[in-house]
Amino acid sequence: MDFVVPIGSVLGVRGFDKRIMVTGVRQVEVGTDKTWDYCGCFYPEGIINSRELVLFDQKHIESLYFLGFRDGEGLIFNRKLLETGEMPSPEVRGEGD
Repeated sequence: MDFVVPIGSVLGVRGFDKRIMVTGVRQVEVGTDKTWDYCGCFYPEGIINSRELVLFDQKHIESLYFLGFRDGEGLIFNRKLLETGEMPSPEVRGEGD
């Protein structure tokens, strides 16, 4: 995919039998400082506890079942993230509104 999957999207992720719902992007794993493209929780249960969050990269996405909410702010965030490879700073909010 050539876009950042928005929060709320439901995906099939390699290595998991259950679907995963995206809950965050560009997440840093505690203890390793490795940055992952996404974190998510099992669908349909949601976040039961923080130990059940799933960290994965774009390359692990096998299927898209539902595309989460997208609006102008999200599209600007997406563009900035793809351009820089880093989380956009908070001042991108409201840009282009």
